[in-house]
Amino acid sequence: MVPGVTEHSRRPVISISRCLPTLSPRGAVARQYGAYRAADGFCERALFVIDKNGIIAWSYCSPVAVNPGADGILQALENLPK
Repeated sequence: MVPGVTEHSRRPVISISRCLPTLSPRGAVARQYGAYRAADGFCERALFVIDKNGIIAWSYCSPVAVNPGADGILQALENLPK
C-alpha cells in the first residue's frame, strides 16, 4: 500500500489538484516515493497514478525545469483496469 493513500469511495475519481504533503519532516512522503532531491532540499516534478488497491500503476519524473503536462497521466488513467 502506498503511504498517504486511503480509499475515499468505490467510484473512480480523478483529482488533478490532490498533492501529498512534502514537509514535516521535510520531504518524508516524497522520499518514500523516491522523488526527493536531498542534496537540493526539494521534490522532483513527479506524477503518480495509484490504482484502487493503492499500488503505483504509473509514474513519471520530469526534469525540474520542465512541466510534465497531463498527456501521460491521462493515458495512464485510461489504461487502468475498469
